[in-house]
Amino acid sequence: MRQKKETQPNYRSAATGYSFGDLYEIYQSYIDYDLPQIYSLILEQEVTGDRETLIKKYQSDISTYELDLQNMQEKIDDLNILIQSYSDKNKEGTEYHFGTDSGDGTSSDYILKDVQEDISEEFRISSETTYDALIDEYVDLETEKEKLQVDLEHKQKLLAVFTSDVESEEKSNTQAIEESLETLSQNLDEMYQILSDTVDEYNQYVGAYNVSTLASITTEEKINVRMYIVLAVIIFFFGGCIGAIILGRSKEFLDYIMYTDKKTGLPNRAMCDIEIERYAAEKLKDSFVFVLVKIDNLKYVNDKGGREAGDSLLKAFGKILKRAASSYGFAGYNGSDQFIGMFEDCTAQRASDFKQYLEELVRYHNVQNPSVTIQVSVAVSETNSEQIYDMRKLMAATFRKASANFNQKPEDKAKKAENETKSEQ
Repeated sequence: MRQKKETQPNYRSAATGYSFGDLYEIYQSYIDYDLPQIYSLILEQEVTGDRETLIKKYQSDISTYELDLQNMQEKIDDLNILIQSYSDKNKEGTEYHFGTDSGDGTSSDYILKDVQEDISEEFRISSETTYDALIDEYVDLETEKEKLQVDLEHKQKLLAVFTSDVESEEKSNTQAIEESLETLSQNLDEMYQILSDTVDEYNQYVGAYNVSTLASITTEEKINVRMYIVLAVIIFFFGGCIGAIILGRSKEFLDYIMYTDKKTGLPNRAMCDIEIERYAAEKLKDSFVFVLVKIDNLKYVNDKGGREAGDSLLKAFGKILKRAASSYGFAGYNGSDQFIGMFEDCTAQRASDFKQYLEELVRYHNVQNPSVTIQVSVAVSETNSEQIYDMRKLMAATFRKASANFNQKPEDKAKKAENETKSEQ
């Protein structure tokens, strides 16, 4: 329809009085205004089918955000130790620095060698970095921490609203929303009929204009069949959407919007929280595995190629993880550079097999797509091996394992992945 609006700006149906531009703007207004308005009413008027479940979900969200904030603060504390180490080494003399002078005796790319972050005696890691890189990473962590804090306070406010003693008018609100959906459905039905009449008249117009008589028995056809196939697909798509609304499938439509991440095609963070809460409600069984996967070079790719490159990386890895976890259990996108998995009846050996299979799929992707390489870190915890049967404690143990790789720079990992891809080629 957008194409017809641009290529046929002057066409207007004599039967309906509409042009393709008019129809496009009307359908666009449904997408931009009517659907978001109904969705905002659902949120604003606190309409829910199960209040108790919603409250539990918010409580789960709050617990998850608090855990994320705790992990984020640990990262910031560790980074502060590195920055302090940099300052201490700097005071000892210039022999700890090397770089390229700018001409006036100063250097903009001094690198401090042999800075150590003493996480613990067991995980003492040497790294080489620049002061600017440390400060940039500190700012990024603080920014992400502030966002998490805002999200946490928002969830706490929503929880306070739904746990208050104010009398709910949910039934009347639900009825009003259902009436709005019914009105939108009727409007879409009417516009579909108008669109069909307009297209039919346009087809007759194009047929009369493009078919010219060359001889008494010879004609030349100039109708773009591909265009009409695309137009038919668009019409059937809108017809399917209207049918879904009429048949009462609005709930499934909203579930898809709310619980599926569009970039990765995996369950989004809200769905991850629901699964975490389900397992946190009772003691975990034997052979239960929690998996944490991080894309180490996502920030590097975003900085180097822009957000579109980062989204492409997330989309590619979403397909890889979905394939790897298909026979194991739940796998979802937890936001930022994190993905999580929860597998029942999964021994430590099977978890190790999953990790190896995932890494092999990533390596194969890097060989086939050397311009869009992926570098991941995988941490796995199993109830029997860890002797932990509480969901949140098992998650915390997995995050601690993942933090062991915290000081290796994403840029270094990305370059390492590129070198491995070139060597395999």
